[in-house]
Amino acid sequence: MKTNCFRIGKSMVGQGKPCFFIAEVGPNHNGSLDNAKKLIFEAKKSGCNAIKFQYHIAEEEIADKSTKIPWANIKRYDFIKNVQEFTFNEHNILRKYSKKLGLEYISSPFNLKAARNLLKLGVDAFKIASGEITNFELIEFCLKSKKPIIISTGMSDKKEIERTVNFIKKFNNKKIILMQCTSQYPTMIKDVNLSVISFFKKNYQFVVGLSDHCESELPAISSVCFGSKCIEKHFTLNTRMKGPDHKVSFTPKKMRDFIKNVKIVESSIGCEEKRIDSRIKKVRNVFLNSVVTSKNLVEGDLISLDNITFKKPGTGILSSDYQKILGCKVKKDLKKNHILTLKDLETK
Repeated sequence: MKTNCFRIGKSMVGQGKPCFFIAEVGPNHNGSLDNAKKLIFEAKKSGCNAIKFQYHIAEEEIADKSTKIPWANIKRYDFIKNVQEFTFNEHNILRKYSKKLGLEYISSPFNLKAARNLLKLGVDAFKIASGEITNFELIEFCLKSKKPIIISTGMSDKKEIERTVNFIKKFNNKKIILMQCTSQYPTMIKDVNLSVISFFKKNYQFVVGLSDHCESELPAISSVCFGSKCIEKHFTLNTRMKGPDHKVSFTPKKMRDFIKNVKIVESSIGCEEKRIDSRIKKVRNVFLNSVVTSKNLVEGDLISLDNITFKKPGTGILSSDYQKILGCKVKKDLKKNHILTLKDLETK
């Protein structure tokens, strides 16, 4: 099924376009606006197309303030309030700085108020985080904005994804990227399941991609062979910094090397049509076999298996076509090891 192509900010994404790279900041700024700006600067230097921040408002998201983060003895509300929550003005500073450096500004709203604020800010694309895939009120608002929507599927099975896809189809927004994702930090390589990208590409008219949390770069590099046109990787200034995502994030150098390697693999994919160019034809002629006389022939002799053999180079009648010339007369005397061509024969 054919996927579409659309613009995120000034960048084209989709079929026939290079892979689109997103540096996911998440909480890796550690609550510091200066760190956030450094991450934007380094993402641009690393070759990313976009930077992605999360837009949190603790009061709009958390009902039970005693709920703790599964991987840490920290209350979710406190972590959002103290580390992840930037003000509207701070988000605006980050958006302006991103655009100044030529990066597309993408953000994940975790509540409707955040989504409204992002629309006011002029976000280039909304990202629906894995935990928001059933938040249809939020998804509907983002779809109606006509902004591109990136949807992560890290916490959903096939049935739930199908339900969300059917909901999306009710709205006239074709600018969708559906991302394979596994919400493990880090994700074990055996759990990445790149084949889902192929399934998405085959069954949905969306651009497809990968939101990856592996420590190894190999699965994400390989994802382009499955049709991935968008790759999101967590991004940090230093993996030894304090915080939940730093250890599974790429440093600027690793991101730069990663993007370079993805482009190498991407350039090798080619198309489904098997072709041979002029350089291969020269090699081919050296290594293929032609029909060759196995003895001296005189004018009028008939070609038979008794007087031909098959030898290199493949510049004459190919050995695979020998049956077509059996019984044909030779037009002139031919010496042994003569490479036969159609000009030597009276064809039937």
